[in-house]
Amino acid sequence: MALDISQHGGTKGQVSCYVPDNGSLVISAEMVTQLIDRGVAGFSTISITRKSVGSANIPQGRVDLLLISGTELPVEVQGYRSCNDNTDCEGGQTCSATLLCTS
Repeated sequence: MALDISQHGGTKGQVSCYVPDNGSLVISAEMVTQLIDRGVAGFSTISITRKSVGSANIPQGRVDLLLISGTELPVEVQGYRSCNDNTDCEGGQTCSATLLCTS
């Protein structure tokens, strides 16, 4: 898993980890706060990859199977709004170079 909230201005920080495939993951509030303090840019994402490995011995030798499945999903960071241009922003805000609405 990799959580990146600063990719459109160059990655300043990222939470990346390997966890058991049990259907859930909790990232501590302290870690998220430290990541936000490093900088936020528009269109934050989380990438999740599942891997499964198996093998079998057959008369001809050993067969190994590696299955990999991945997805990347958008992440909303409270207090920040992603934008492509000024029409994505509200209340007189403008779209900045980091693709965030700013005053």
